[in-house]
Amino acid sequence: MDTHTAYTSVRYNALQSVDTQILSYILGLTDEHNQENFVLDGPCLQRGASMKIHRLVLPTLLGLALAITLLFAAVRQSQAALVIEAVTSTQDTQPAALSSHLDNPQATVRFVATSGADSGACTDSANPCRSVQYAIDQAVEGDEVRVASGTYTEVNNYGGLAQVVYLTKTVTIQGGYTLTNWIMPDPDTNPTVLDAQGLGQVVYITGTVSSTLSGMYITGGQPHGIQISNASVILASNQVYGNSTAGIRVDSFPAEISAVTLERNTLHDNPIGLEAYYSRLYLYDNAVLDNGAPGDGRGAYMMYSQVTLQGNLFTGNQGGGGIEIQSGTATLISNTFISNSADLAGGAISIAANEALLEDNAVIGNTSGGSGGGIYGGNSLTLRGNRIGSNTSAQYGGGIYLLYSDALLEENTLLNNSAGVMGGGLFSSNSSPQLLDNHLENNRSSWGGGAMLTGSPLISPLISGNIFLSNTAQCIGG
Repeated sequence: MDTHTAYTSVRYNALQSVDTQILSYILGLTDEHNQENFVLDGPCLQRGASMKIHRLVLPTLLGLALAITLLFAAVRQSQAALVIEAVTSTQDTQPAALSSHLDNPQATVRFVATSGADSGACTDSANPCRSVQYAIDQAVEGDEVRVASGTYTEVNNYGGLAQVVYLTKTVTIQGGYTLTNWIMPDPDTNPTVLDAQGLGQVVYITGTVSSTLSGMYITGGQPHGIQISNASVILASNQVYGNSTAGIRVDSFPAEISAVTLERNTLHDNPIGLEAYYSRLYLYDNAVLDNGAPGDGRGAYMMYSQVTLQGNLFTGNQGGGGIEIQSGTATLISNTFISNSADLAGGAISIAANEALLEDNAVIGNTSGGSGGGIYGGNSLTLRGNRIGSNTSAQYGGGIYLLYSDALLEENTLLNNSAGVMGGGLFSSNSSPQLLDNHLENNRSSWGGGAMLTGSPLISPLISGNIFLSNTAQCIGG
């Protein structure tokens, strides 16, 4: 792929792994609002099927994070329907750096271009500096560094480390400008690339700062693309790809000093898209695509952290699945997990936080070589109003696997999931779940097609108001 081309692959063709019973409901949808139809590819949709697109703006280079919301209509009669609706973020798309300058009109703006020279204060747009690091060195707290399109590869050794950018100041860095337009950045047309070429990290941010990095391509990092340590940072509309370990790594000692917000970024083709420890993380409308590989990596890994994810897309991540969260607390709302895979557990989500809420998420077409094709969960866990469909596990819990959990499952729809051994829709082991008003349909397994609850001894669950419809088992418990 040309790295200067918008990374817009949202893996629609991966829907070929989703059961045709689900996709058949897409056929013949009318565009009642006279909006554009988007034709999917893949063998399941070769008849020209289209889906209704609401407020669709295709992702651009650093694009609007495209969230796919898959809405299960829990039909209480003979079948369930699935409508696929693609929506974009409704957030303000004003570039972070421009917004920052409007908020702080006293900030000094400094200019960087590949045709410049590292001399002076970098404040003359007609005579920009050459390297981003030089401009940062000239900056004071609250300044902005505007970077024109081009590729920047200069590696420094600040802090005894190797990196392209070493940031210990509260500074905003914005890419996407040109020599003739320093006012409104356009990273789509004017890509600004920071490439460490394997000689160090791309960006290292540390200290008691509140910095912003926006509209940049981050690649070639060794070991990471962006590392944030004990700092508060906003990362907005960046593409982070092709780094040797993690696209973004966040750590904080003592715990939870780092407060990092990611908005509308694309993390793709890294062994690990995002890795975080002892931090506070807020992820809104990002796309985490094609990270990891069989036997290694994953979309995101978070440990001992407070995390909030809303409106993000995870697709095509391998090894450890879409996201793994250990300890800490987690809130996941209105995210989409599609066609991720895990070698062992949790194709889309593996979660054992101290306390976690998963609400209104779509978990579709994920796979696990062990258990929990869609979700593998433990500890204190609430799942409410999620759509969990066409996930597959080789062993237990095609849709959901619970272990040592007092989970509350309320108003979820589990449709067309399958497990090789037990619990096509749900498998619960040594847990005390509450199952309230869920809809389980057309799930299948050898034992317990809809759900299998077991334990040693069995911990009594609370089951009320659920619908089990057309689930099948080869042996016992359809």
